Amino acid sequence: MTKTIAFLFLTKGNLVHDNIWASYFKGKKNYTIYCHPSNKHVELYGILKGKKIKQHFETTWGHTALAHQALL
Repeated sequence: MTKTIAFLFLTKGNLVHDNIWASYFKGKKNYTIYCHPSNKHVELYGILKGKKIKQHFETTWGHTALAHQALL
């Protein structure tokens, strides 16, 4: 069984330094990228294109909403 590392980006939209992350992932295998943007209508590009999780939870900065969701 191959081990895979998951990267979950919790963002307001797209990444500011997408090129840095793209160079980090270049040539690497066994990883999966997910993105949960706070704006569910944002169109993602770069390494986040097609990586938006389907289920959306409303979140706010510094709020415990994500911790509550994780416990469900």
